[in-house]
Amino acid sequence: MTKGYAFAYQVFGKYMWDAHAKSITDIVLAKADDALAKRVYNKIWSELSPNEKWFMRFIVEKESMPVNELLAITKKKHSDWSRPRKRLIEKGILSASEHGEVRLMLPRLREYVKEAEL
Repeated sequence: MTKGYAFAYQVFGKYMWDAHAKSITDIVLAKADDALAKRVYNKIWSELSPNEKWFMRFIVEKESMPVNELLAITKKKHSDWSRPRKRLIEKGILSASEHGEVRLMLPRLREYVKEAEL
């Protein structure tokens, strides 16, 4: 659930402790999402370029996405994608460790982006 992100681990632990929960409940999840949004994701999202946000709207449809699929959906070329890809990887938002695929690195970012775009 935390994808190795230390802050997410702390957030989930705090709210589980507060709720005396032994597993992640809907309330814990909602509080964790709120904390991640307010303390991390709002800033990250505000610093993305419009082009990076545009690509992210498609990427968050899956936890990982083949680049060919992303380009087919967006009707863009590799040259249009190379700069946003590089910047999103540098910011720690995406991983491209699997050849030809991008993966979200931050926990619950997918849900955050979908909510931010409503």
